Amino acid sequence: MRQPAVSLFLASSLFLASGQAWAENWVEFHNESWSHDSKKLKKKLYFSNYSYYDADSLIRSASGDVTVLIRDISHNDRFYVGKGIPEKEVVYKRIFLMCASRKYEVIVEGGDESETQESMGEGIKPGSAYDKLFKKVCMGGS
Repeated sequence: MRQPAVSLFLASSLFLASGQAWAENWVEFHNESWSHDSKKLKKKLYFSNYSYYDADSLIRSASGDVTVLIRDISHNDRFYVGKGIPEKEVVYKRIFLMCASRKYEVIVEGGDESETQESMGEGIKPGSAYDKLFKKVCMGGS
């Protein structure tokens, strides 16, 4: 088990359990908006997503790999909000980026310690949100 991942797991568990941020240096790394013409509803629906990483939670290993907490915020169309769907949904994830191999893993809770969702890591696709995160935290880009 990677020590930085366990440390971040414990810290982010406290963060999520308390409902208060122990670190609040959120940096946007991805956003997108789109619309959908619903034939069933006969109207255009609008959606958007924003992704941030917490610069204060970033842990860089000696080999250059990065573990970081991210926050994804999805905004739903007003039509669905009027039907009882939340205006926005917020999801927190811990991500382990293998910078040298351009791969990532989503760290999930697994009993007493954290484990990764993909055993060998998933390749980062060019243009994806994880590609933008990779460029920010592995390559130091803006």
